[in-house]
Amino acid sequence: MIEDIILEENKKGDMCNLNNSRYGSSKKVSNKYNFMNKGKILEQSDSNAFFKKLKTNEALKYIKGEILF
Repeated sequence: MIEDIILEENKKGDMCNLNNSRYGSSKKVSNKYNFMNKGKILEQSDSNAFFKKLKTNEALKYIKGEILF
């Protein structure tokens, strides 16, 4: 599975930039998180911080599974 490959590369110290619309798998394999909407970065943070305290309404809608336009 791609998640296993990413986790293995992270252990080696390598970085992978993954664009993903599924936050569950993003949360599992990431250590830094950029949240984008409409081509703009709205939040940048450590993954744990991002998932604990969202800074924007757009990110909250994303986590709730609402579609962003």
